[in-house]
Amino acid sequence: MDLIDLKEKIGKIRCVLDRIRYKKGKHLYLAIFFMIFLMIASFLFIFIFQRQQISTKENILKSYYSDTEKSIGDASASLNTADSSQAITSISSDTKFGENIETSVIKIYICGHIKTPGVYDIENGSRLVDLVSLAGGATEDACLEAVNLAQILADSQKFYIPSLDEIKNGVPSFFNEWEDINSNSSDSTSTNMANSESFQNKVININFASLSELVQLPGIGNVIAQNIIDYRNKYGQFKSKEELKNVKGIGEKKFEIIKDSISV
Repeated sequence: MDLIDLKEKIGKIRCVLDRIRYKKGKHLYLAIFFMIFLMIASFLFIFIFQRQQISTKENILKSYYSDTEKSIGDASASLNTADSSQAITSISSDTKFGENIETSVIKIYICGHIKTPGVYDIENGSRLVDLVSLAGGATEDACLEAVNLAQILADSQKFYIPSLDEIKNGVPSFFNEWEDINSNSSDSTSTNMANSESFQNKVININFASLSELVQLPGIGNVIAQNIIDYRNKYGQFKSKEELKNVKGIGEKKFEIIKDSISV
């Protein structure tokens, strides 16, 4: 094949291409443009549709969470209201209970060597040391060691605070009613005899008697007298004479001997 034949063939090809280009090519370009337009339109449609779907779902979720938060808020408010009501009720109950405690008072009589003897209102469950403090405290000559300051008080009780001299002499002035302070003419011999006789016939209060007083009872020695004091310090004052039989060393026979010489 020579150069002339090659040029002829190339010319024929160009002629065919020119025909396609200027005659049938116009429809081809229109088809390509239409296809591109359809692709763009389809893309836009899909994009807009997806955006609408996403927006719809977001609105649904916002509405759901908004309703949920509102429900939770209402529930919390109701719970808070219930808790507040319960707290108020509890406080009211505690207040009423406290009022009941405050009004639970007892009356106790204290006398002897105390600064302000008398009948006092004191809270139930208090101890003797609280009553002594309420009465202004003991005097300088008082012997607080002779009483059980830790004893729990009960209604209608009576306490006598002795002095040091009374404890030493074994004769509390609580029982010295025989002493005639208005007597102006009596010699010392007759007075001592009267005092001695009165001391022999006096009744001993086992709730206040000292060791030296208790040993003066018939058949009561130092050991049993100390047992009486230990029992009194441990269990409080005797409620009755018969309770003395609970003390170690005191049986029915010994109690019958001393029962007329004791009091509570």
